[in-house]
Amino acid sequence: MVSQTLPMAAMFMKNKMLSWAAVFLALQSFLTAPINKAPSEKEAGAQPPLLRLAFAFISLGTCYLEFFFPSTSPGLKKLASLAGDAAASVASSATSIVSSATQSL
Repeated sequence: MVSQTLPMAAMFMKNKMLSWAAVFLALQSFLTAPINKAPSEKEAGAQPPLLRLAFAFISLGTCYLEFFFPSTSPGLKKLASLAGDAAASVASSATSIVSSATQSL
């Protein structure tokens, strides 16, 4: 039951630790599931291990979504603006070096 509900809790709370725990629990259930199961042995209402693994990776992607779209996180937005300023200063110094080198030729 925990491995079925943990990915949803991780997605709603955007908790990375819960998401990683869901991935590891789903991976464990996927690796320990028998390949050929008799129909009488199937649990009623249980998700297949591959579906649990898919939900766990979706929850992991949801938790790390702010790294791909930094406008949703104020801390990452500030970091992106600092990186942009540093890139602009590097580009301007490189341009001045290149222009001084071409003038000396």
